[in-house]
Amino acid sequence: MNSINLQLERLRRHYEASVRTYDEVSLLDLSNALRIWTEVKTTLPKKYPGFDTTIAFKSATPTKPLIQQARGHRYVFVFMADGVITYAANGHLGSTPYQEEDFSMACKIKENTNGSLELSNFCWVSALLDGEKLTSKWANANISRGNYAQWMGAEVARLGYIDESGNLTSTMLSRENVIKRVANILQGSHASPEQTELGLKNRLDSPVLELMKFKMGGLPVPYFILLKTAQDILELAPKLLAKTKNHEEIAT
Repeated sequence: MNSINLQLERLRRHYEASVRTYDEVSLLDLSNALRIWTEVKTTLPKKYPGFDTTIAFKSATPTKPLIQQARGHRYVFVFMADGVITYAANGHLGSTPYQEEDFSMACKIKENTNGSLELSNFCWVSALLDGEKLTSKWANANISRGNYAQWMGAEVARLGYIDESGNLTSTMLSRENVIKRVANILQGSHASPEQTELGLKNRLDSPVLELMKFKMGGLPVPYFILLKTAQDILELAPKLLAKTKNHEEIAT
């Protein structure tokens, strides 16, 4: 088994364990397995050109009217093209740590016949918004397509939060951002900043830790992003690898 197929099988095993049980060890291992896939985003297409020429990798972002409605408030938007599957939600859809204040929250849900749920378009705003207007805005998303490297660098989360200086700050996070910060600060592949002598901190640690306070399907949102990322790789990568293999066989 060559290196990329080995990494694909590794990812599959951690994904299948995580999506069915939310086991903490499996989730940390999933973040570490996905970190490898961020590190090969430029080298992988050189050996397997399909990863560069494809436009099969899809991303979803909130629409401009929804972003405008959240202006001046804290917010969390995590949109996912086609949703992410979970077998372990146990009736949990979405939750916020800020229960003591006014807020609006929504999540797009689809029940499957095999007992799984498919969740997407998580939305939280620290204000009471008109329910009908909110529904019409969060139910839709801007869908874009790209190759593997573009998809890794594409927006997967957008949030407005209070930074360490007490200011309302807006930040966008890419898939690569979330994977690497979860692997680092939650010790999927490295000791957390608190456990290092220097205590060095990445500028994205604060928004990722803020995102960890929110849950989607009973799981902290960054982990749900990891599940969706793994789900998409496991669906598309084997096809792209097989496509390259078929071309090589024809050439010989």
